[in-house]
This record gives sequence, C-alpha cells and structure tokens, in this order.
Amino acid sequence: MREEKKPLVTIMVPAYNEEENLPELYKRLSHVLAKLESEYQFECLLIDNGSHDQTERIALEFTKKDNRWKYIRFSRNFSIVASLTAAVFYAKGVALVYLFSDLQDPPEAIPEMLEKWRQGYDVVYGVVRERHDSGLLKTVGARLFYRLLFWCSELKIPANATDFRLISRPVMEALKGCGERVRYMRGLIFWTGFRQTSFVYDRSPRKRGRSTADVLFCFRFAITAITIFSSKPLHIMSVLGMVMMLLGFFGASAYSVFYFLHSFHLIGVFNPPSPGWTTMILIILFLGGMQFLFLGLLGEYIGNAYTELKNRPLWIVEKTAGFKENDPVGDYEVRQPSVICSSRVI
Repeated sequence: MREEKKPLVTIMVPAYNEEENLPELYKRLSHVLAKLESEYQFECLLIDNGSHDQTERIALEFTKKDNRWKYIRFSRNFSIVASLTAAVFYAKGVALVYLFSDLQDPPEAIPEMLEKWRQGYDVVYGVVRERHDSGLLKTVGARLFYRLLFWCSELKIPANATDFRLISRPVMEALKGCGERVRYMRGLIFWTGFRQTSFVYDRSPRKRGRSTADVLFCFRFAITAITIFSSKPLHIMSVLGMVMMLLGFFGASAYSVFYFLHSFHLIGVFNPPSPGWTTMILIILFLGGMQFLFLGLLGEYIGNAYTELKNRPLWIVEKTAGFKENDPVGDYEVRQPSVICSSRVI
C-alpha cells in the first residue's frame, strides 16, 4: 500500500541585523519541527533584507548543516513588506508560516497554527493578548491605530492581529495576483477572504538586538495602512470643507443682514465685534493646521499612486543559498509584482 506523502510546510524567517537572535531561533525552531516531522515536511526560508552584521554568515551555516534551510539576500533593505511578499513567490509548501527572527513571536505556537489549518482554515493569524515589547506610547498608539483602521476601512481587520500567521497555498496564489507596490500585508491577506481564524498569544520582549520599528516607523506604517484600505479620509476632508464653507457663508450672511437693518434704522444698537487678536490667531492656527493636515492626507494618496506608476520591483536578490535547480529561485523567473535580477547562487 502506497504511503501518503507528508505535506510540505514553509517557515519563512525575515531578518535584518539579527545575528544575536538567529542561533536561538534555530535551536527553538528545530526543537518544534522535530516534534512535527512525523506528520509534515518542512523548509525554512530565511530572507535577509541586506543586513550589515553577521546575519549572512550565520544563515549560510544553517544551509550547510541543515538541508531544510534556504537563504535569500536582498541587495539592500527593501522593507519587511518586501520580505513577506517575496516569501509568497519562493515558498514551495502547501502552507506558509511567517516567523519573525526577533523571537518576540513564539515558534512553539506553530503546532497550534497547523492544527487549525488541518481543520480547514486557510489563514490562521495571531492576536496579541499582552504586549511586553512596547512602551506606553507605542501601546496606546497601536490601540488607537487599530480602532481608527477598523472605523475607516471597509474591511473590518481584527484588532491586535499580527503578521505572525499561517496562510495556505490558495491564499498564496491569490496574493501573487495582487500587483500593488504599496502594501499592508495584514490587510491584503484579510482582503483575500477564504476561511480565517485566530489564536491568542503573549508577545515577548526583545531580548537581543535593536528593533527598527521606532515610533516614526509605526506612524508611517499606520498612515500607509489607512490610505491603502480606505478612502474615508478623503470623504471626511470633503465634508469638513463643505461644513466650514457653509459656516463662513451663514456667518457672513448674518453679519450683512444685521448691518443692513442697522443702516436703515430697522433695529436698535448694533455693535460690530471688536477685534480680538487671541481669537483671530486661534482660528487661523486651527484652520491652517486643518488645511495642512488635509494636504498631507491628500499627498499620501498621491504618493501611493506615484509609487504604483513607477512600477519598480519590490525587491532585488543579490545571492541565494540552499536552493535546488527546480526551486523557484533557480531560473530567477518571478511573476508580478517583482522582477528578480543581479542574482547569484552560492
């Protein structure tokens, strides 16, 4: 009787200057995979976003001692979004797990993700219960962002959902057909539909290395997510502009009527408002700030459109290791939205 082939699962590990975390990641992940190897096959895809430390050397050691590991190095830092997108094109598995190399998301949760996938779910995403990785400003900012995104977007993206998730082969194929360059992967995966479910976990603090996700990065991330998946800010700009115009019109009309009636002695005392510098300055600052805010939001939408029109590749591969001739990187042929060039296989 023919033995059924075990399903291949891809574990994708994005990395940027993570030399201090990779050895422990390898140890913990290997321990988890050893418990699952009776049911699954695994490949581990490490995508290096142009690290400047010893990340490349450590990753190449992984590929030499463990044939499950594959390595891709970008020619520079193309952002974490490019890494997550590239994994969709290079993964050979019937399921893909995103596991970040900073070890804030536990590899020990992978069995639970695979179990839910076995139950028929195409997307299994992590939801953070407790955040131990952020200060007060980032924690409060994250909560406000999720609520704002939920209110703005037509897609009701779950609050506190993270990129630590599993997606099935049908979802990967759907993402390959998405040609945009400006991306919010959590929202894009949610947009694809399919059966989705969540699991809850506590995010650990970063023990080694330095995070590149500072407050400015998070702010840019939030603006990108909102402008990609919602045009509601543009509608709000139009409505507020109309309200301010109507207030100005009615105020000017009322002033003109009272002035006209007073001129023809139809009403008694009419004292025009005396000039108030404080009031005038506050109004100018408020309206000026509103105008700059609206121009900034409009500029975000225009900037996103400009980026799409340039049609540049999302990433460029500098070198690879651990791949075979029939693997996706073997002939450097990748469909939209990216073109692979200047590559060499080690």
